[in-house]
Amino acid sequence: MRVSACRRIALTMAVVVVSAMVLAPSAMAAGAPTVEKLEPNSGPTYGGTIVRIVGVNLEEVRSVEFGVLQGKIIEEKCESTVPCRELVVESPSHVPGQTEVTVTTAGGTSARNEGDLFNYIQPEKLICQSEEAAGKLPPGTLSCISLENHEVLGRLTDRKLNQSIELQEGTFNGFVAFTSFFPIGGTIHGIIAAKPFEATIKVFGVAAKVGLTFEQVGEANGSIEEIARSNCPAELFQRCFHESIPTQVNLGFTSITLPGVTIPLSCKTATPVSLPLEANLLGPAETINGGGSHFTGTTTFPTVKCEGPLGTVESVVLSALLSGPNNAYSITIRERFFG
Repeated sequence: MRVSACRRIALTMAVVVVSAMVLAPSAMAAGAPTVEKLEPNSGPTYGGTIVRIVGVNLEEVRSVEFGVLQGKIIEEKCESTVPCRELVVESPSHVPGQTEVTVTTAGGTSARNEGDLFNYIQPEKLICQSEEAAGKLPPGTLSCISLENHEVLGRLTDRKLNQSIELQEGTFNGFVAFTSFFPIGGTIHGIIAAKPFEATIKVFGVAAKVGLTFEQVGEANGSIEEIARSNCPAELFQRCFHESIPTQVNLGFTSITLPGVTIPLSCKTATPVSLPLEANLLGPAETINGGGSHFTGTTTFPTVKCEGPLGTVESVVLSALLSGPNNAYSITIRERFFG
């Protein structure tokens, strides 16, 4: 049977239309991507800045490069009916200065324009000049954050009495010295100090006001290191750090006041109380200065040693009331906003 010329043209057109519909997703692929804007468009040379790339044709991303260094793709923000216009990446470490950010997809590589420039900024080498002048900074320090006159909030809970004492007027003086930027790592140094204070506790059902001292043994020397983001699940795009500040303190007892009588004491823990301060911190790293660090855990209260005529009796009584394992503590170090 012969097919007319008109009918052959119609069939050919139908085949072309159907083929175009079937092959559209692959044959009609999006064009080359375009980077229109970076938010933010600058960050430190050690990298880790979370950058939002705004543009067009940002789907099927194969790589994102800051100059010749590859960034880490975190998220593609796409809608089913509209070409992808947003991309979230993490900047790599880089030398100071401006560099072009290019996106490569199945459709090609983005062309250079004014909106794709990212400025790498060398962080201030030392923020804590007084520590540098005093020769306190460890070898290899690249940058430093001062933690002078930071507020300390503390609570110690005795398991036997099931009662807590609150640290009064606590202060932390120290610094963080960063010795690497990618990943971030360094050391933490400092001393917790507190003025003598009083706490009210119940002893055998009777309210007693106890005079206390809290004295750190030597300077705490700890560490801060970047860890997997999954350890800080609260925020998806922040960096995560682990802080460790092993601390030992002597807890002293200066007096006990019962109804109608005050008894002076000269007592302290026979050995220092160990406070292995450890916590995960949500970044950026500067958070340790402004946002603060919160540590919780348990420790063992050692026996108490008292001096004076009744020292033996006082030692036995206080040790029986306080000494033992699994006593909870909570320590927060944060920037002092007032005073």
